[in-house]
Amino acid sequence: RMGRTGRECLESPFTRKAAVVASEDALRPLKDLVSTWKGGEMALGEIPKGAGKAVVLDFAAGPGLGALAKAAAVQGYALVSARTGISADDEKALRDASKTVAVLHSRNMSVGANLLAGLAAQAAVRMPLAHLEIVETHHARKVDAPSGTALMILEALQQARKGAQPVHGREGSASRQPTEIGMHALRGGDVVWDHTVHLMMDGERIEITHRASDRRIFARGALAAARFLSSQPPGFYTMADLLG
Repeated sequence: RMGRTGRECLESPFTRKAAVVASEDALRPLKDLVSTWKGGEMALGEIPKGAGKAVVLDFAAGPGLGALAKAAAVQGYALVSARTGISADDEKALRDASKTVAVLHSRNMSVGANLLAGLAAQAAVRMPLAHLEIVETHHARKVDAPSGTALMILEALQQARKGAQPVHGREGSASRQPTEIGMHALRGGDVVWDHTVHLMMDGERIEITHRASDRRIFARGALAAARFLSSQPPGFYTMADLLG
């Protein structure tokens, strides 16, 4: 399913040539929009093998990532996947494809959000006694919690704090444990998104926040990832590799 971010990538002045790609039911062509795009619609197998610096941007939801990754490897083009949640089988498919082509996966394509995760992880290492809490806020229509970005931040903090485990919300009378990473989701209004990492110690605390007011940041980040990946050798990459 090609959503808003995929459309914005296709409509971007930085996209020189693009096509809607359909593979099984993972990506469905939006025929009512094809006339406004700089290409057309085609099946994965119709993209010429080794098509120069071609990069596939995957914003789909639902099944089909495995087929997409396999097709990318067979046809010889790089793959940027921006799915917020992937299964173990999906990750294996991406890893397998990365042996042949360059593959980048991130739950969030925002440059700022990925910087937040990296900075929070560095702070967690330098402040080993700090209690860690993640608070994310989204509009009332968002159906999943915690957000994919919150989970991305959690993974970064867990790499910095070996053995740390998430605690989703709190109730009751149990005291906080040092190995906890608190996860809190707020929903309401039309908030695009806010993510804050709290690092709290006795007498002082640090808060690192990223706020988004325009969803086009995801398209800009995805295109930056595509430009980066087009010059990389086969391998598995993340936004951290792009940021250096």
